[in-house]
Amino acid sequence: MTARLLSALVLLFMTPMALASNSFSCNIKDLSTTMSAPKYLIVHMECDSTSPIAPGSNGCTSSTVLRNAFTFDATSEQGKLNASLVLMAFATKKRVYASTYGTCPKGLENTPLLYGLKVYGS
Repeated sequence: MTARLLSALVLLFMTPMALASNSFSCNIKDLSTTMSAPKYLIVHMECDSTSPIAPGSNGCTSSTVLRNAFTFDATSEQGKLNASLVLMAFATKKRVYASTYGTCPKGLENTPLLYGLKVYGS
């Protein structure tokens, strides 16, 4: 019984990591929006992703998927929280760890969606 419970907990905590496709750990370079996807905030990083998404998969239909950017819906409740963290990190030049899903939203077929975000302290 204990072994099954332990196995279930390991799977529970490992599954989100499997869904996250690539990650960044550096400062934010700039922020932008576009009329092709007006509710999304695009975050460009000062470094490239550790394992970039291959073009042509999961909505990332652009011939080139950005290696140094991610995006998220800034109008959702989670998006508003992400936006406040991103803006604070950008304004204070704090290092950010961001991981993304292996998918891109409609209108931004070259920019992966944010999965998780962490802003480092001093």
